[in-house]
Order: sequence, then structure tokens, then C-alpha cells
Amino acid sequence: MAVSGGIGRRFATGVAVTTAALGSFGAALAVAAVVRVHLPVLDWGERVRLVLRWTAVGALGGLGVGVAAGLLSGFVARRWVRGILVGLLVAASIVPVLLAGRRSPGVPWSALGAPQEYPPLAERRAAPGAANLVLVTIDTLRHDHLQLYGYERPTAPHLAVLARGGTVFEAAVAQAPETLHSLASLMTGLYPHVLDKEFEDRGQAGAFIGSAFHTLAERLAAGGYDTAGFVSNLYLKQENGFGQGFRHFDDRSGMFWWGPKGRWKRAEHVVEPALAWLERAESPFFLWVHVMDPHHPYEPASAGPWEDGSRAAPHAAAYGALSIRGYTQRLKDLRAGRPRATPEELAYLVGRYDAEILQVDRELARLHQRLESRGFDERNTVLIVTADHGEEFVDHGGMLHGHSLFDELIRVPLVMRGRGIPPGKRLGGQVQLVDVTATLLDLAGLLPASGESPELDGVSLLPALAAGEPPLHAALSFIDTRYVAYRTPDWKLVAAFAPYDLGPPSWLPWEGLLSMARVALGRPHHPKIGLWHLDEDPREQQNLVGNDAVSLRTLYASLLGHRQAHPPRLVASSAGPGLNRRGRRALRALGYVQ
Repeated sequence: MAVSGGIGRRFATGVAVTTAALGSFGAALAVAAVVRVHLPVLDWGERVRLVLRWTAVGALGGLGVGVAAGLLSGFVARRWVRGILVGLLVAASIVPVLLAGRRSPGVPWSALGAPQEYPPLAERRAAPGAANLVLVTIDTLRHDHLQLYGYERPTAPHLAVLARGGTVFEAAVAQAPETLHSLASLMTGLYPHVLDKEFEDRGQAGAFIGSAFHTLAERLAAGGYDTAGFVSNLYLKQENGFGQGFRHFDDRSGMFWWGPKGRWKRAEHVVEPALAWLERAESPFFLWVHVMDPHHPYEPASAGPWEDGSRAAPHAAAYGALSIRGYTQRLKDLRAGRPRATPEELAYLVGRYDAEILQVDRELARLHQRLESRGFDERNTVLIVTADHGEEFVDHGGMLHGHSLFDELIRVPLVMRGRGIPPGKRLGGQVQLVDVTATLLDLAGLLPASGESPELDGVSLLPALAAGEPPLHAALSFIDTRYVAYRTPDWKLVAAFAPYDLGPPSWLPWEGLLSMARVALGRPHHPKIGLWHLDEDPREQQNLVGNDAVSLRTLYASLLGHRQAHPPRLVASSAGPGLNRRGRRALRALGYVQ
């Protein structure tokens, strides 16, 4: 009896130890999730429930492991051996969860609500005498490096002149801080998570924009427009879905490429074939020109008037000796603080970047002059100039783009000029790039009178332009769909999503522990949650997360509501071939991974 009693006690002890250990592990994950992710969003009752539930899920897992531990403990007399065996079992349960939790979680699509039907392409014809539409997108262009937004350097004198004859939007927000998602949204009028969902459904294979989506060019072509596109970013190639709907699409003449002697192609190589196409263009037409010059490596063809060659010489020699991979890595090292950028090096890089903006402005002048010489002017044509995203120069400690949702990356210039666009106006408020999609379709007479369509996530800006009233459109911007900024004219909230509910999605021990580990330990975005009062802090230096709980919870609820109001669409999974190996290799050299 004494022997069996000893075995029973050791069994019970083994079960109790593992249950307590994994229960404590669940509690620790809950506390880490609350602290690292969204402590300010939860009230105290919600925090306690989160910790209690995750403790229970961990304890359930511990109970299962405890049976095995108890059996081993029951038949091992030596205490130190039992301790080692139980410790190994607990470690074998915890370590795989921690390792798996460090990987990026899948997107919780169910949290966005039921997908909506994506309607077939409507049979609409453009209005008689519809305006010609010219869209110029400039890669990596910060709005605050243009004098029309208050910059001290004359980086874009022609754009400033062009803007005086049209309307400047004070605050325009891109849907992503990188080209692929930002311009895919602009070309479809849909938020990035809609495109990501369809891309994920087909295993992230083939073209990013699936052929089942109706692009801006497709809608205009179906309405009777001639369509032409001239692009220079590798992400925008025909095989990645960006050529859909264009009768003429040139992704070769000006395509960015970097060789032994530096940049091979510049804005002039994109604009030149566009000018040739304009010689035979017939109204109504849609012309899209995308130039990439301000993107790193910052190597303009000629220096800007603000650059001091003697001061820049050491940095010019150092950067000039780097390959494109080396140049990219140097900027990534500066972003990581290894080493920190000196004021002299930063001034050199900014001077180079600004000179590339000036280079683009000269080509914009050429394009504008050719349009007018062909009779495509304010009487019959609308010209829109914007950017896909900005660029960081240590504003918040980083470099390059794609890594945060601060305004230096998602706030872009937006200028409209031409028929129906009031001259000499500046509109406050806020708009987003998906509104530009709707506006172009409205200018063509392809939208209902309301300026809205269930097929689009943006709304037309023409009513606001006609009324002269600042449009107040809340905007969403995304990184990988899991990190979201909700921006209004006065406030910005960023949140790292799963979204993190009050409990894991499953009571099954492995699934529950894994989901908790992903929430608590998953890929770090900084900050996990942030709140800025833009009226008082336009440079986003004072995170108010711990100071204004009422505004935080109100904006968080608005973010959830706005996100759920624009759910994924039910789209037939279909795609073109996708980028080839050479294109993917070039993107990797620029620091991208697709």
C-alpha cells in the first residue's frame, strides 16, 4: 500500500507541476500581450478576463502533458531524475510554441466580416465629350519636400506653377507605405486587404492584381477610353497585373535598372515614349505615367543648386563605390542605428534625394507642355499628380520606406488641374488615394451621381471640389494587412492587429497557446499601438496612448468599424504569371521581398 501510495503522490505531483507551469506560461503570454500590444485599449475587467482565460488554456495543455509527466514520475523513485524528466516535458511543450509564435500569424479575415460579392464589370459608357485623364504618380515623393507644401528648397518649381492653376489637397493619404499595395489600391479603388485576401487564397502565386479585379484602366477602356501606361517600377510590370485594361502598356522603355555605372533609366526614359504616344492619341484617353527617380539609390543625373560638391565629396565617393545591394544595406544599417547617421551624411542623402525630385519636375514640365501643344489643356483634359508613398530620413529613427505608418511615409502630395477643377484653390480636410480612383471614374461619367459605388472603397472628390468644402474622409493605411493606421484630419491611431480579442480563437491547448504566443511575441511593429493629435503634434513626436484613454478607445472603435465596413470581396481566383526571376532578384537588391 505504501508503494502504491508513493506512486500516486508522485503522479499527482507531476500532473500538478506541469499544469501549474503551463498555466503560468499562459498567464505570462497574456500579460505580455496586454503590455506589448494593446494595454490602453482594454479596461481592467477585460485585462483580467484575458489573463484568466489564457491561464486556463495553458492549464488545459498542462493537464494533458501532466498525465505523461505523472506516469513517468510515478515509476521513477529518484527526485532529481523526476525533476529533470518533468522539466524536459514542460520545456518540450513551451519551446515549440515560442518558436512558432515568432513567425508572422495568418491574417484573421473573419474579423473583417463576411466577404461582399464583387460585381461584374458594369456596362457604362463615358459621358459625351468626357475629359481626357492624365495621371502622374511619382515614386517615393514626400509631400513636405515640395515648396507648394512649405519646403524651403525649390525642388519642383513647375509643379508649383501647375498647382496655382488647379487645386492642391492639403492632406492626401496613401493606402500603404510601399509601391505594390499603394498603387494596386489606386489602380483598383480597393483597400490593400481586399487584394491581399485574393492573393492569399491562391497561395500568393502569380500576379498580385488578379485578373478578376476590374482596374481603373479596364473600367475606362470599357467606357470608351483609349488607355496607355508607361511605368518604371518593377512591381508595376504587366505580368504582375498592372497592365490590365491598357491598350498600350510600356514597362520596358523606362524600367528602373541598375548597372555597373549606376542607374540606367530615369524619368526622361519614361516620359519620352509617353510623349510619342500623345502624338497619335485621340480623345477621350487615359494616360498613366509612373516615374521612379526619387527612389534610392539617390543618384540624380545632375546636382541640385543646394548641393555643395566639396562637402559632399567624401560621402559621394563612399556611396559611389557601393553596389545597389551595398547601397540598400547601408541605408538599412542607418535605419538600425549601426552606425547612426551623422548630420553630414544625412544632409548629403537628402540633398541627393531633393535633386532627384527636381529631375522629375523637369520631365513633368515637358509632359505638361506637350499636352498643351497638342490642345489637351484645361478645356478638355484633367491632369492629376500624386505619389505612391514617401521616404524617411531619420524622422522617427528610420530610413527608406515600408516599415512604419508615420506621415513621412503615407502622406503624399495631390494636385489636380484641368476641366472642372477650380483654379487657385487649396482644400484642407483629408482624402485618400482610393478617392482618386473614384474621382477619375467620376470625371469620365462612369460613376453614379452620388460619386460613390459599392465596387470601390473610395469616393469621388468632385462634390467637394464643386462645393469648395474640405473633404473629411477617414483613411486607412496598411503594412501587410496586420498593421493599420486610422487617420482623420485631427487624429491618427496605429494598431498592430490580429485583432487581439479577449481570448484565443480555440480552447484546444496547442491552437490556443500558439495563438497567444503569436499575439504576445509576433513580428514587432513599432509602436504596437500609437495615438497622435495631429493638430497639435503634426510630426507625431508625442504618443498619447497612456494619456488620453477616451480618445484612444473612441478611435479604436472607429478603426474597427471602418475596417469592417470595407470587407474582402468574393472574387474568382485568377492571375497572370507574376514577376519573373530576374525581376524578383532586382527587387531583393532594392531591399524588397515579394
